[in-house]
Amino acid sequence: SASEGLFHQLASMHSDGIFVCELHDFLTIQPIIQDKPSAVSIQPDTTPNIVFDDVWFRYREDQSWILKGISLKIPCGRKLAIVGDNGAGKSTLVKLLCRFYDPTKGRVLIDGVDLREIRINSWWDTLGCLFQDFHGYILTAKDSIALGDVHSELDFPRVVEAGGKAGVDAMMTDWEHGWDQLIGRGYSDAVELSAGQHQRLALARLFYRDPRIMLLDEPTSWVDVPTEGKIFRALRESTKDRTLIFISHRFSTVRQADEIVLIQDGTITEQGSHRELMAKDGDYAARFHEEAQHYQYKE
Repeated sequence: SASEGLFHQLASMHSDGIFVCELHDFLTIQPIIQDKPSAVSIQPDTTPNIVFDDVWFRYREDQSWILKGISLKIPCGRKLAIVGDNGAGKSTLVKLLCRFYDPTKGRVLIDGVDLREIRINSWWDTLGCLFQDFHGYILTAKDSIALGDVHSELDFPRVVEAGGKAGVDAMMTDWEHGWDQLIGRGYSDAVELSAGQHQRLALARLFYRDPRIMLLDEPTSWVDVPTEGKIFRALRESTKDRTLIFISHRFSTVRQADEIVLIQDGTITEQGSHRELMAKDGDYAARFHEEAQHYQYKE
């Protein structure tokens, strides 16, 4: 019996040791993307011009190209919409701009400087990102919004302003504690939100951050149409001197952009304003008409 217990404990220790080794390996991972010794910082109070210069990208050498020779100029203050089929390379383009990866070939230029020559933290300070897999936090509403800027003390008037732009204030009537309402599961006095309500909070964090460049990947996919219109009006009004780049499949949203880029199979096939692309009567116009048909009443 003692021998059996000994070997049982040894097997248990071996199993636990495997998990500990994996945890240790994870904690000692070094970032692949690192600053060069000669890296420079950029001015945090200015909105830079962005240029994709013949950018090619693939995740591994044995995989096919995700982006194929993308060349795109995004002047400061431009409101740019990116459209295309799933897997066309839209999100990858945004991730390269975040410098989660470096281009396999080509360059991303920020005011004429290769993004690889800019300090990562300096660049990230200018960005505000909202991806499709946004997070919900078990915090009060005001604390969840204030996470948008972790470098300063909570500014409640800014929280209220950001929440109003994202439509969070409309949810306050249902919350007993208002901005101090705890959100999340597991607590008796907390409330659980729908996906659309969580997305509004995530957008409020972005407004609270007030970055020079906003990157949005399907920012209103879970939001109702009236709230979506309010959010994009707020985005246009609050980003007059800032750059807004967003991915969306809703053409009611896309048409509000200054410029629209259609990406197909990793390349830019059409580019221009909504009016210009509709006049061209190409793939963009066909997609727009196809979506519009779903809203037309038929007997």
